[in-house]
Parts: sequence; structure tokens; C-alpha cells
Amino acid sequence: MEQSQHKRPIWLGVVASAFAPWLCVLSVMAFTRASSDTFTDFLVFGALALVLAFPVSLLATLTLGLPYALWLRSRGFFSSLTICIGASVIGAVAFSYFTWLVESDSTIVDPFTLLAGLGFGLVSGVAFCIGAGPNNSFKPTPHRGAGRVPTLR
Repeated sequence: MEQSQHKRPIWLGVVASAFAPWLCVLSVMAFTRASSDTFTDFLVFGALALVLAFPVSLLATLTLGLPYALWLRSRGFFSSLTICIGASVIGAVAFSYFTWLVESDSTIVDPFTLLAGLGFGLVSGVAFCIGAGPNNSFKPTPHRGAGRVPTLR
């Protein structure tokens, strides 16, 4: 019997992956207090960040991340390392693209935008791994005849 490549459903990883950038932004804002000094302003910023970050992250996850994860699973390479590497690249591309759409006057991609997208992608990849739980255990296929015990006749 073939063992599953993940411990939990993939949709759980997709949901966790879509919420991860928003939680990352909230964490940074909570620890740097860059939004404001009042708690009400922080809640307003958190709601605004949810309205903006979650749909963008969900769109990137559904259009790029989920097909990538399903492709990895079909090839037998569904592991935390391959998911996080791919998620980092997807995050850099998606974040750069959405930033370019918002700032439509720029034709050159800012290195900081790539780095921020790489970070958001990595956070999303880790969240996907926590949600879906890739089975990273290594179980080698035994050689033919490895289970046979020699008998004396």
C-alpha cells in the first residue's frame, strides 16, 4: 500500500498559506508599532490589511501555489523543502506583479519588492507545510529478495 505524501488535506494548507502574509504583516506592525500608538488604529490597519492582503495571497495561492503543489505530489517530490523553494519564487513573482499593477508607472522591478515577496512566499510555504503536513519521512524501497531469509536444506 502506497503511503500518502501529506498527513492532512491540501485545502488546509491552502487556507493557511493564504492567511500567512496577513499574519506576518500584523506581527511586524505589532512589534514595530509603525501603524499608530492607539489600539483602534491598529485594528483598523489590521482589517484593511486583511481586505487587501488576503485576496491577493489567496489568488496567488490558488493560481500558482496549488498547481505547483499538485504537480509536486504527482511527481512524488512533495516535501517541505520543495514546497518552500517554490513558494518563495512564487511569492517574489506574485508580489512583484501585484506591486507593479498598483504602481503602474514603474517598469523596473525594485529589489526590495522581490525580497519582500520572497519573504512572504517563504512564510506562505511554511504555513502550507504546517497546514498540509508533507510526509518527509524517508522509506527506501527494499531490494528484490531483501526480505527472504535463507534456509538450510
